[in-house]
Amino acid sequence: MKTRVSVICLLLFSVILSACGPSKPKDTPVPTATPIVLAGWNRFEGSGIEMWLPESFEGGNLENDLGVIVDKLKALGPEFESVAANIEANPTAFVLWAFDSELGSAGYLTNVNVIQEQVVSAITLDTYLQAVQQQLPSYLTISEQGQGKLELYDSIRLVIDTEISGMKGKELMYIIKDDNTIYVITFATALDEFEARLPDFDQAVQTFKSLE
Repeated sequence: MKTRVSVICLLLFSVILSACGPSKPKDTPVPTATPIVLAGWNRFEGSGIEMWLPESFEGGNLENDLGVIVDKLKALGPEFESVAANIEANPTAFVLWAFDSELGSAGYLTNVNVIQEQVVSAITLDTYLQAVQQQLPSYLTISEQGQGKLELYDSIRLVIDTEISGMKGKELMYIIKDDNTIYVITFATALDEFEARLPDFDQAVQTFKSLE
């Protein structure tokens, strides 16, 4: 089984984003969180989905808001023009893409992306994850794996270590199954920012909702 995630990872490599990693994770329990939209957060609507993010995030549906998103990326500085160019060249890669306009000390562009893939009913979350692991590059390493505690959907929660061109990062990924649709939500940030941002990342995923 070839997954859409493996194709997207090639794009993410070029813009210092990532989507998945190899196996040998450790099981990590994840506490149940009640979906609560925090004060000051904003609703982002993608193609058939919605999710709430902290107020410093910019982005949305690339097919509808591509020009605005690209302009805001370029406004961050010339070092982000290559990111803007890759996003502009691949407007259908994600059903939602957003970034934090407040850069950390490392200059890493903290971002979130959501991809969507239709699968046959026989595909479970575990079989999808196994297929992803078999297809993805070695610069991504799953350090934690556990069941996602979402109220509306079955999911798997992963923490992934990344190192691309000497830049170390860390990601939170949720793989969600909704009937015959798989959604993969990935938050990526600098290694030294991950722990401070993790509560917001987990809270944001609790607000995810399919509109289809």
